[in-house]
Amino acid sequence: MIKDKIKSLDGPIIVLGAAGFIGANLLKKILKYRKDVFGIIRENKGWRISDIDQNNIITTDINDVSATKYLIESIKPKTIFDCISYGAYSFENKVEKIYTTNFSSKINLLEILEGHKISAYIHAGSSSEYGLNSSGPTETSKCKPNSDYAMSKLAIAKYIEYIGKVKKMPAINLRLYSVYGPLEDSSRLIPTLLNAAIKKSLPPLVNAEISRDFIYIDDVCNAFINAAIYIKSDNYGNSFNIGSGIKTTIKDLVLIMQNSFGVTESPNYGAMDNRSWDLKDWYSNPAKSLKVLNWAHSYNLLKGLKETFNWIKKFNDQEFKTLSKKEKSLKRKSISAIIACYKDEASIPIIYERLSSVFRKLQIDYEIIFVNDDSPDQSEKVITEISSNDNKVIGVNHSRNFGSQMAFRSGMEIATKQGVVLLDGDLQDPPEIIVDFYKKWEEGYDVIYGVRKKREMPIYISVFYKLFYRIFSISITSSNSSNLIIK
Repeated sequence: MIKDKIKSLDGPIIVLGAAGFIGANLLKKILKYRKDVFGIIRENKGWRISDIDQNNIITTDINDVSATKYLIESIKPKTIFDCISYGAYSFENKVEKIYTTNFSSKINLLEILEGHKISAYIHAGSSSEYGLNSSGPTETSKCKPNSDYAMSKLAIAKYIEYIGKVKKMPAINLRLYSVYGPLEDSSRLIPTLLNAAIKKSLPPLVNAEISRDFIYIDDVCNAFINAAIYIKSDNYGNSFNIGSGIKTTIKDLVLIMQNSFGVTESPNYGAMDNRSWDLKDWYSNPAKSLKVLNWAHSYNLLKGLKETFNWIKKFNDQEFKTLSKKEKSLKRKSISAIIACYKDEASIPIIYERLSSVFRKLQIDYEIIFVNDDSPDQSEKVITEISSNDNKVIGVNHSRNFGSQMAFRSGMEIATKQGVVLLDGDLQDPPEIIVDFYKKWEEGYDVIYGVRKKREMPIYISVFYKLFYRIFSISITSSNSSNLIIK
């Protein structure tokens, strides 16, 4: 059925934002049945689509009007799936970039498309457009955006309504709810829960009553395809809710983890701060999508979670395929390296290479989390480039300068491995010392930390560091935390 639908799409087809979670899944799904589909990326392919033939990948910056115009005139696409977005993650907090990416660049794109006869432009909108009015809203319900991200998504949705209704462009906006599944970032809620479930544990959690409407990625890809097929002049410019229609709280998720994934740990609700836009009631009313787009979700939450769980396990295991059974049995532990960065633009690539080398030498599973503490230099750009090319690298950007200790905390809140090592981004902490720390960890020590005898810093900063080590030592003594490495 879906095969026939994909084959019936008007081509050529382009998928904008193909290196992202939704775009990569959509591109791969379409590529199974036809070759006239092109994934549009800004810089490098990244880990999600590293296996895609380069002939189906085009590098173009959609923020560049000239480059976008050249792309459209060269490919002459008939079907456009636009999955480009910025601001959905808490660390994507650059306000100007939110509006440039989600609004301004798309207006430029749509103005260019006006001069071409296209069959469908399907845009990845967001349920965040409803903002505070999030309790099962219909598409005609009043939108009350409660973040810059929500405001930017609502703005482009209204523009799509304008070009659809007034200019008669075949464009549709899909208001996506909480999409999850294979290829999702490991820092997101579902992957974090499932990674913890592998160890029969739970991560720190927000308030138990915070809710989501979870929708599996394959269902979302089908919604994009159905939207392009069933688009008609009377629904040009319309928005459609793409969700399950089911309210699922964090408490509900924990019960699933305990009942279906064998998790034995008790939840620690409130251990993690709620996001600024989190709401108690957040679920969809997808009736219009069923009626007009002939779309409804087919994966219930448990089925989708099991599919995602199996993918995560397979993904985590793939790097150990070449190891012997003895090596696999010896290398059970994994490490999250958290690097606090401030004005470290030049040293970030170096520390990345050295850390990667150390972890490859140890032959253990790892992730590298760079926390950019609102650096005034190009640290964010450097981290973004590295993370787009290596799925083991995660970038976090603070909205202002909070200090290195808060940067470490931000990284620890999303870390998914068994142990944590903390490093400053200025290379005063040599990554190679992790080898010695790891040996102590294997000997059975839960906590290993080093204190410099001399640090290159003003005297008042030195006092703060001494205070940190003293408080940290006390907290370790009084806590039950284990498998933690601190530098």
